[in-house]
Amino acid sequence: MRKLFTMIARFIATLSSILFVLTTVLALFLTTINRQVFNARTYKNALVEQNIYKSLPEIVAIAISSQTGTEGNGAGGAPSFTVLTAADWQAIVAALLPPDDLQTMTENTLDQVFAYLDGKTEAVSIPLDKLKERLAGPAGTDLILQLINSRPACSEQNLLQLLSGTDNSSLILCKPPEFMFPIVVPLFQELLNLAAAQLPGKVTIIKPPSAGALPSGSGPFGADPITTIRIVRLMMRLSPLVPLAFLLLVTLFAVRSFKSLMRWWGIPIFVSGVLALVLGLLTLPLLNLSWTEYILPHIPSYIPANIASLGLDLARSIFHTISKEIILQAVILLGFGLAAWIGSIFIKTKNEADVLLPPPAP
Repeated sequence: MRKLFTMIARFIATLSSILFVLTTVLALFLTTINRQVFNARTYKNALVEQNIYKSLPEIVAIAISSQTGTEGNGAGGAPSFTVLTAADWQAIVAALLPPDDLQTMTENTLDQVFAYLDGKTEAVSIPLDKLKERLAGPAGTDLILQLINSRPACSEQNLLQLLSGTDNSSLILCKPPEFMFPIVVPLFQELLNLAAAQLPGKVTIIKPPSAGALPSGSGPFGADPITTIRIVRLMMRLSPLVPLAFLLLVTLFAVRSFKSLMRWWGIPIFVSGVLALVLGLLTLPLLNLSWTEYILPHIPSYIPANIASLGLDLARSIFHTISKEIILQAVILLGFGLAAWIGSIFIKTKNEADVLLPPPAP
């Protein structure tokens, strides 16, 4: 009977060891994803590493100029910005949103988004104060002169339309003589000042819940996606408790000495580290394969190739951060488990103690 109980205990311990390995790898991935994917710093670093803030004017210019569905002049004789080239849009974005201001605006918004996900704020907004200042300030005037000087010379018909005020699109279509600059520049400045005055100080992209909204705690995962995300993140943070429970079962059913403790703990931890290390090393190759086989073929044709490539570069940077942390933790697990496993070999039990044998009988 005792032998049967021993076999059952070893079976439970072995099964718990296997489940410990699987749940440890899963918990390692979940806790790492929770720390990195829901961390504003991960995205801030990725944007800086990929030099997004300096290359964004070119990206926006190509994206805008590639659109073909924006036709017609603005209402009230306002200039039609559809005649602008990609180089013009690049100059506009670079003048109104320089890299430093763009980085400040983006990082401020990222901080708000993840504070919202953590329940520390109820709204997220994009600050536009820097844009308003540059639009109505010297940067706006410099932009006007740059756009005008980049146009071909105005024809007589353009000048007549401009002087009569019937077609202000000539402000963009052509470059008037220099003696007309005192007339043209104020017209543009008036348009920019009007645009700056109409811009709010910030744009709210996530509004606070209304008074009549459903309570966030109703339903199995809450009444809104944000509540669901918070519950999932809580489960991610608590996921290490599952492998600890299986390790406790291993200890209860198999450990009878310090030697067996080192062995029954060391081997599963070592295997967990090896498996996590392999999966961590495969993270980026799997991302590249998924991109080539599943994502790239489904990207709409109107999205420029360089923007799609930029998305891949950002994803690689984020996945690299995640895989780097996974590999580091896997190496720690692997080293600890291997040390415990090897150490168990050199630990002797009482039955293995050195005993002086009596001399053989003559």
